[in-house]
This record gives sequence, C-alpha cells and structure tokens, in this order.
Amino acid sequence: MYGALMLLDLDHFKPLNDQYGHAVGDLLLIEVADRLRASVREVDTVARLGGDEFVVTLASLHEDAATSVGQARTIADKILDALSRPYMLTPDMRAPQCIQHHCSASIGVAVFSVAPTACV
Repeated sequence: MYGALMLLDLDHFKPLNDQYGHAVGDLLLIEVADRLRASVREVDTVARLGGDEFVVTLASLHEDAATSVGQARTIADKILDALSRPYMLTPDMRAPQCIQHHCSASIGVAVFSVAPTACV
C-alpha cells in the first residue's frame, strides 16, 4: 500500500495581505482550506503549516507503485485546478465590497510505501 505527502505554497498571497490587510488574507486562507478539503477524499488529511503553506496527506493509495503515483498526480492536478479559480473575498458583510483575487499554488509531492505494522 502507498501514501503520499503534498506540500503546498500559495503564490501571490503576500501582495493580497499587504494591499488589503490580514483580515482579507485570512479570508483567502479559509477559502483555500475549503477548496483543499473538497479536492481530497474523506480518508485524507489537510492542514495549514503556517503562513501560506499547507500539507495534504493521502492515505490508502493503490498497492501498485505506478498506479499510486498516478492517483497522487490526479489529486494534485485537481487541487491545483481548484486553487487557481478566482477568489471572491468580502471583508465586511455590512458594506460588501468584493475583492477578486487570483492565486495559484506551487506543490511538491512525495509518494511512499506504507509498511504493514505487526500487531502485538
């Protein structure tokens, strides 16, 4: 059985934070987290490491190494597609001024073998 670890870094996050402030940056991070969760399976894990960096772990990939790499690549492509769609951020619900932001991500993927554990 195989698993995968994905490290993601948002592109163009700092200019948004600098121009509109941390509250708008936080809205983007929340939307990114939602899109990440929607892009992976129930058994997978999504976490924010800090700043604009996220980690995704893919559990229970196929038993064949090449097939597992293909699965990880498919999910990575799905994530990159989801994160590249425009973000519509509304910082103040009382006076809605929508900020449209385009943000892509850089992603690194490592596929690894999950060794069976012995029961004691």
